Amino acid sequence: MDDEMYHTVAGVLVRIAGVPVDRLAPDTRLDALGLDSLAMLEVGLAMQKELGVEIDDAEVAGAQTVSDLAAVGHRAARSTAG
Repeated sequence: MDDEMYHTVAGVLVRIAGVPVDRLAPDTRLDALGLDSLAMLEVGLAMQKELGVEIDDAEVAGAQTVSDLAAVGHRAARSTAG
């Protein structure tokens, strides 16, 4: 997993979910953080802003773990780059 992408996503989750960063790990389930569908939309928008790329809301909604979200960001960044 791309450490930079993981840290970007973790920062977004800390801000939106209000959880301490030490409570996050790649396999942390997003539903365990109390993120509902509206919060996941906020996460997607924040990721777009942080990364400067377009991210599909359906991919964000389908993510189940922090690692899944990082993969969504990585795919979006890769598709924009090339």
